[in-house]
Amino acid sequence: MKQINLSAGFKRWALVTLITLITLTFGWVGLRPTTQESLPTESKTTRARSGDLVLTTSGEGTLEQVILPLGFSVSGTLTEIVQPGQLVRAGEILASLDSQKATLEAEKAALAWNQLTSSAELAALSLQEQESQLGLILAQQTYAAIVIGPEISYYQWLLSLAERDYWNALQALAEARASTSQRLLASVPRLKTKFDAAELALEEARLNLEWALNYQPSPTASLLAEGKLQAAQSQLASQTNALEALKNGNTNPL
Repeated sequence: MKQINLSAGFKRWALVTLITLITLTFGWVGLRPTTQESLPTESKTTRARSGDLVLTTSGEGTLEQVILPLGFSVSGTLTEIVQPGQLVRAGEILASLDSQKATLEAEKAALAWNQLTSSAELAALSLQEQESQLGLILAQQTYAAIVIGPEISYYQWLLSLAERDYWNALQALAEARASTSQRLLASVPRLKTKFDAAELALEEARLNLEWALNYQPSPTASLLAEGKLQAAQSQLASQTNALEALKNGNTNPL
């Protein structure tokens, strides 16, 4: 077998070359930059529109103390109230009253009102009672005018007023006739008309007083007025009893 002898210089060159290649290989692997796989990102395109540009910024600060006067339309006990230094926001309740009593009273009043106004029969009976009261008043006046007679002092008072107007009109007419003033003389016809009216009113007042002094009630008229008065009293009592019975819960008061 033929042997090939290599020189010492060639061996050294081959060894150095091999070491250099190994060094470059490991150095390239170690120094190569690492690349990360980028994930696809979603992008949107928006079109700018005209309008106000709003800028916001963050910061810290304190607000000055604000004292708010609190008032209530009704009296009561406070059930909740904010404490000094407590953080509150717009719209939150600062204080409230115990409304249980007021609520119960309102419900009670509403029930009472509904009880009195919800029934058509009750409204009809109330109207009938009012009409009966008016009828009784008219019957009493008629009975008094017939049985008791006219009020003398009333007709005497009317006569005194008529006498005063008569004498005032007479004096004014006499002064105008005796005056030389053209203005007063021109008012004589008007004053004469006023005097004539006052004279008629005086005569009527005298006749009415005389009639009142000599008044004699008619027996038939007295009996008729008394019967109407008793009927009006009975009708009012019946309507009042029916109304009270319906208010107390009796659905068949009549």
